[in-house]
Amino acid sequence: TDKLKSWATDIIIKLFWILTFAATVISYRLGRNVINSIIEPIESIKDVLTKASVGNLQDLPYIENKDEITVLYASLDRLFQNEKDIVKHAKKIIEGDYSFEIKPRSKKDELSKVLASMTETLKISEMEHNTQSWLKNGLNDLNIKISGEQTLKGVSRKTLLFLGEYLRASSGAIFIFNKSKQNLERYASYALSDNLQQTFELKEGLIGEVAFSKQTIVLKDLATHEKHIISGTIHKKPSTLYIAPLIYKDMLIGVIELTFLGDI
Repeated sequence: TDKLKSWATDIIIKLFWILTFAATVISYRLGRNVINSIIEPIESIKDVLTKASVGNLQDLPYIENKDEITVLYASLDRLFQNEKDIVKHAKKIIEGDYSFEIKPRSKKDELSKVLASMTETLKISEMEHNTQSWLKNGLNDLNIKISGEQTLKGVSRKTLLFLGEYLRASSGAIFIFNKSKQNLERYASYALSDNLQQTFELKEGLIGEVAFSKQTIVLKDLATHEKHIISGTIHKKPSTLYIAPLIYKDMLIGVIELTFLGDI
C-alpha cells in the first residue's frame, strides 16, 4: 500500500511538472505571437516612415489585424495617398494644367489650401498672359494687313476683314464720323447687304448712341428681344451684338459694329 501511494504521488508530481511545462510553452508561444503581431506591423510602419522622411512615399503593406494597429495603418495610408495626390497635382501645375480642383481635407488643411490658391493664381496669370499674347499678335498681324494702304476706306475695309476673321464675327461694319455733317457714314462692311442704312446721326439708333456717349454696347440673346433693334448691321438677328466707339486722343473717329452667332 505504501508503495502504491508512493507510486501515485510520483505520478502526480510528474504530471504536475509536465502540465506546468506545457502551460509555460503555450504561454510563451501565445505571448510571442501577440508580441510579433504588434512588433511586426510597427517595424513595417517604422520602415515606411523612415523612407517617407527622405521623400520616398510607398504603399503600406497589407495587414489583417483588426485592432489599434490597423487603425494606425489606415490613417497613415490616407496620409500617404493625400501626399501622393498633392505630388500629382504639383506635376500637373508644372505641365501647365490648372484644370483640376484641390479640395482641402479639413478646415486645418493648410497645405491643400495653399496649393489650391497657388493653382488659381497661376491659372489667372496664364489667362492674362495668353490674352496679352493674343492681343499683341492680333495687332502685329493687323499692322501687316493695312501696311501700305493709303485711303481711309481701304484701311477700314482691310481692318474689318481682319477683325471678322480674327474674332470670328459673323458680320460687321465700320462707320466714320463726319465732323462737318455731324453724322456717321458707313465706310466698310463685312458680310452685309448694301440695302442696310448707310448713315446715322448722333444719338440715332445704337450706332448714334455709341458715337455720342463714347461707350461700348454689348447685347446678348438678341433672339429673345421682341422689339426691332435699330442697327447698322442687323438684317437677321444674331446672338450677340458688339458696338464700340473708335477713339483717338479722346476724339471720336467712328464706330465699329460686329455681330456674332454665339457669345464673344
